Amino acid sequence: MPSSAKNPANTVILHELEKLDNESRTKGYGEQRFSPYRKAIISIKEHPDPITNAKDAIKLKGVGAKIAEKIEQILKELSNDRSNSLPSTSNPNPATSSLSSMSLNAYPKDVVSWLQELNLSQYIPAFEEAGYDNLLVCEPLPNIEMNDAFTKFREQIKCYSNSPSTLRQGLEIIQSTHTDFFSAQQKSEFMRLKGEFLWKLGQGEEANQCYSTSIQTSDTWYHSWLSWGKMCDHQFGETKDLQWAEHAISCYLQAARGTEKSRSYLARALYLLDNDDENERLMRAFEKGLEGLPLWIWVVHIPFLIRSFKRAEGAFIRTLHKVSTYFPQGVYFPLRTFYKTISPDASMLVLRKPATINEDDMEVVQPANAAAASNAASSASANTAVSSPAPGLSPPNPSASPAKEAIQGAASASNVNPNALPGTNPTGVAPNAPSSTGAQNAAAAMTAAPPMLPAIPKIRQPANFYVEDLLKNVQTKSQSLLFDLENLANEIVTNLAPTSEEILHTHLQWCITQVYSLNSSIHSLPDNIKNRLKDIAQFNVIPVENKNYLATKQKYGREMETDFGGEVPLESIIPLLKKWILRLEEVIDKLPKKIPLKDLSPFLAEFQPSSVEIPGQYFNDNEPSADLHVRLDRIISPVHVFNGKRIIQMRGTNGKIYHFMIETDYSNTGSFVNGSQERAQRLFRGINKWISNHRETRRRNIYFHIPNTISLSPTTRLVQIPDVEHFSLDTPYKKYCLQLGQKDTYSPQDYYRAKVAQKDTLEGRLNAYHHISVSIPDEMFKKYTESLFPSPNHFFAFRKQSASQLAVHSLLSYILGVKNALPENLSFFKSTGSLLQNNFFPLVNEDGKIDCDEPTPFRLSRNMSSFLGNLMVDGTLSASMTSTSLCLIHHKEVLRNQLSLYLRDELVASRFSEPEVTSDKKTEIEWRKKVISCVEPNVDRMMEKLNSTISSSSDKSGSSASSRISKLLENAQQARVYVQNNASWQPWI
Repeated sequence: MPSSAKNPANTVILHELEKLDNESRTKGYGEQRFSPYRKAIISIKEHPDPITNAKDAIKLKGVGAKIAEKIEQILKELSNDRSNSLPSTSNPNPATSSLSSMSLNAYPKDVVSWLQELNLSQYIPAFEEAGYDNLLVCEPLPNIEMNDAFTKFREQIKCYSNSPSTLRQGLEIIQSTHTDFFSAQQKSEFMRLKGEFLWKLGQGEEANQCYSTSIQTSDTWYHSWLSWGKMCDHQFGETKDLQWAEHAISCYLQAARGTEKSRSYLARALYLLDNDDENERLMRAFEKGLEGLPLWIWVVHIPFLIRSFKRAEGAFIRTLHKVSTYFPQGVYFPLRTFYKTISPDASMLVLRKPATINEDDMEVVQPANAAAASNAASSASANTAVSSPAPGLSPPNPSASPAKEAIQGAASASNVNPNALPGTNPTGVAPNAPSSTGAQNAAAAMTAAPPMLPAIPKIRQPANFYVEDLLKNVQTKSQSLLFDLENLANEIVTNLAPTSEEILHTHLQWCITQVYSLNSSIHSLPDNIKNRLKDIAQFNVIPVENKNYLATKQKYGREMETDFGGEVPLESIIPLLKKWILRLEEVIDKLPKKIPLKDLSPFLAEFQPSSVEIPGQYFNDNEPSADLHVRLDRIISPVHVFNGKRIIQMRGTNGKIYHFMIETDYSNTGSFVNGSQERAQRLFRGINKWISNHRETRRRNIYFHIPNTISLSPTTRLVQIPDVEHFSLDTPYKKYCLQLGQKDTYSPQDYYRAKVAQKDTLEGRLNAYHHISVSIPDEMFKKYTESLFPSPNHFFAFRKQSASQLAVHSLLSYILGVKNALPENLSFFKSTGSLLQNNFFPLVNEDGKIDCDEPTPFRLSRNMSSFLGNLMVDGTLSASMTSTSLCLIHHKEVLRNQLSLYLRDELVASRFSEPEVTSDKKTEIEWRKKVISCVEPNVDRMMEKLNSTISSSSDKSGSSASSRISKLLENAQQARVYVQNNASWQPWI
């Protein structure tokens, strides 16, 4: 295999010298064959700069006068070949085609002329030097192979697709390229590119014909399916014709069988279903496209599938049945949480018998073996094509051509009748019959089906019916495994819960935070705070099964009933809350920070399952493999306690320790049930994958820490954290108050709130802020974190990693409108520098709009600025935010699809609950339209914020992406900006 040079410009020279080296060795005599080219080849291979003439070559080790002369001859021959093979562009614009001599002086003259002829500056803004190195790989080489020639032409064609003025020239190159020697997939790619050029030129019918031809050439080239789906999706957005939405969904589902990029458009297919009509045309098209789709794709969408129980959508219920059969540990915990929400008193292991339904109302589902059916579908799909479309820009339904026909038709399948497809040409090319091998595989998959899945009723049933049905199906296949999973979840929920004092302290802290967040114009307690105080007085916030529930109620019950049982004015509630918080903190501080596991749960101390996996291994968008997953060896003692939360340590079979924080919510707010945190984390994982693959973010080692969150019940969830040792942003302040002997840590908030109530102006807020800042040093957080590390090098590494994490965190906070950046909600982990914010997701108000009225774009207050310093703020933080912004802009089309699906699910879960299963179709359609009408404005606003972080080509201000990010950072650090927040934000920290 030919070697590759360190500098791509030297690759041709390297290849030619290797040929001469082989010839000289062949002509040699005896066993010791000498070649004068070996040292020269090694020197050229490692030389970082391009060799442009003999003078450059003779400077290298092992290159003499004769070899330098041969290199000069090679360069001349290469120059002649390039000038004869390069396509010419007519009437180049000298103003836009002139390239900087500083970026091209390191390249040969013929390469410079070629790059100038391509006129790159028209359509690639800020094209860097590395971009030219990438294009040099596409240069014509002597004796070029077909794959290299295909790559060369494709890259040259793509250079013409970004500017409207060069589309015609790119189309001419495609039409003049001979594709006889290319493979079927390469021919399909050329037709796809031709379709894209025609579509951008406004020739929709011709583009539609090209996509159809591309699929006929190779229907396993999933890029064609994706491009066709985008065109259909665009047409649906303009015409609102559901037929286009049907075709787009079918194309997206076909594309999802291919690359990771294609699978990212599955979110768009799911979102399009909300445009369905009374006849469920889109749902039927979606159900057709599901056949042959790999089941593991749906593992990351399990929460979405579970919510389909409320709408009784048969396609998703059947899909979830299949997923639960092959990935029971990925389904069980979310299913358990949902079932405990709708049936709190039901047992998970002894389910009651479902309601009896007549056989006439049942739709029997006989699915094929998932793995075999998927393989058979792919095999049959590779030998099936679609018919040509007719004029009128109405493409055939792509779902009718691939795997579904092979699976349903099995061995008897033949050509699909093109007349039966909407918009097809009767005289067009009919689909080919699937090969005998694919049909036999499909037939074998059908005959080798597992036992029948439970029947899906045609009459809509309550959600608990489908959940119980699914649980029974899973239990019959993995009874011992689910028994261990249930015991593990039940022990954690029951025996590792916080004490009654810790629960009361958490609720009282929530109340005082809400009071400090009220505007100065409000003089009475809102209803949500009143209701919470009544629940605290009646001890409704503590579960009855808590171990010390009775003792705590007897100890504090009467006093709390006296303080919070009646109507309490706003002026008197803060002293009462502070009194109880300080009293409970004295009790909590005496509790041990490390508790032996056997004292809390003897069962977990001896728990050694054989097949239970470490939770959180089904969140990545990759095919899960149970054989490669880490299994649970045992749970290690002790259990750590931090701010009333237990932290358990699970040791895996690989010897690694996994830390999980147990979070509880007994406030009945539904935050755990809605799954807002898990839904946002699924969105961030997709963004994190883009960050890891993007050039600028990858070379800066930018990575956004996303904890795995596993819901065990409506009130308890596990959050995987990097390490036990971590601290919040307000921890140094509390330590500082203890050093001064001050127990009341809320006194600055009291002073600030009182001054703002007297004079709620910018001047009054600044005066109160400066008065508080005198007593709280701005280097408090920096000195605290510096004391945790043994050397300045460790501290610098922690600051740098924290700045990188804070960059992604701040940018996403600004774009999504995430609030709640309170000091107690921001946690830093000592071992990794990772940043974790509780409830990091946007809040939706009653009107369905994102509630993001904070004046600051993100939190970068005085202590955080001092901790990072100017070096990190203007360096690592600014550069990382700019790189991340460019990465998101690069994926803005997919990002918009992901945001639409995320906000749609968030609105459904938190604001607009699904209509009852007994509702008619019109009610359901109106509900969907209402949801969509709220999603689109929110997504538009988020994308507008993202676009504002980087200058566009039409921006005449000349501001770059870095300057716009710098303005955001400057705005976030101004005292006159963040003092406009309420007292709970604590701008002085």
